[in-house]
Amino acid sequence: MEATAAPTLTPAEKAKATKAARQAAREAAEVERRKARLAHYAEVSATWIPCPEPGCIVFPFETQADCDEHVASGAHTGTTQATAAGFIPGDEERPEAGEGHGSSAAPSNQATAKQVAFLARLLAELAELTGTEQAAPEHLSKSQASDRIENALEAIATAKAARPATEAPAPAHRPNKFAGRCATCGTTVEAGAGSLTGSRGNWITAHLPGECPTATAPAAPAEELTEGMYRTPAGELFKVQTSRESGRLYAKELTELDEPVVMGNGETKTHEFTYSSGALRKLTPAMKLTLEEAAAWGHATGSCCCCGRELRKAESIEAGIGPICASKF
Repeated sequence: MEATAAPTLTPAEKAKATKAARQAAREAAEVERRKARLAHYAEVSATWIPCPEPGCIVFPFETQADCDEHVASGAHTGTTQATAAGFIPGDEERPEAGEGHGSSAAPSNQATAKQVAFLARLLAELAELTGTEQAAPEHLSKSQASDRIENALEAIATAKAARPATEAPAPAHRPNKFAGRCATCGTTVEAGAGSLTGSRGNWITAHLPGECPTATAPAAPAEELTEGMYRTPAGELFKVQTSRESGRLYAKELTELDEPVVMGNGETKTHEFTYSSGALRKLTPAMKLTLEEAAAWGHATGSCCCCGRELRKAESIEAGIGPICASKF
């Protein structure tokens, strides 16, 4: 009897299987590392001395002298993070050997310096928009920092959308030496009257404000959308681009896939764009993302908001966006 040949995997299936195996190995290694750290903590903390004050959660001290100094200071607390051994109470991570009193070590899941700095900038911008002081929280985990960044971005977008439109400054003009047709009302502007604006080859003649013979001058055109990434106050992400067939703008919504898809080139796609009918009507120019806001989305999700791919290279992870997509801003 002939043996049944093993099924041949496609490159995408091989890449997905390899990634799953690596992830399982990393998770197993992390479990073992945590077990070792907890065992080490149990061993070295057996002789530590807790604060005798009821309800005080300041971390136990390595020597009686340190504990006595803390008691004498009266700095008891039941709500703030313990700083005596350099970690947050309740975390599974504990100090390594040698990380005693006064150590600055932090748990592995603590928010990165870049997350904290970016959140501080967002809160400062939000305070400027709303007039309400925004205190930057301390001792956040990476996931908590990502949530706070996400909330701050949504609040900023909402505050920007709620701001009243400001009038653009009147353009500088020069005297009109020749008669011409008024761009506002369509009637003739006499030589030496009205104004002339623009540049060589694109001069615009018009009456001065209030001098048009028509009863009502047409309203100035509203600001138009341009190609790029937009985010609504509800947190929806849209890509606005030009149709090759009609030359008109249309919008596609960025949605998260139920399961990541490994493409033929080995890259993983976590989000995709789908056409959204009527989406342009709910977008405004104020909702357009800056490069910094697009990078913040990448830092929070681990994927590029412009193409939906998972950020893999170190420089892309650092920037929060791929170099090709960043060049489009």
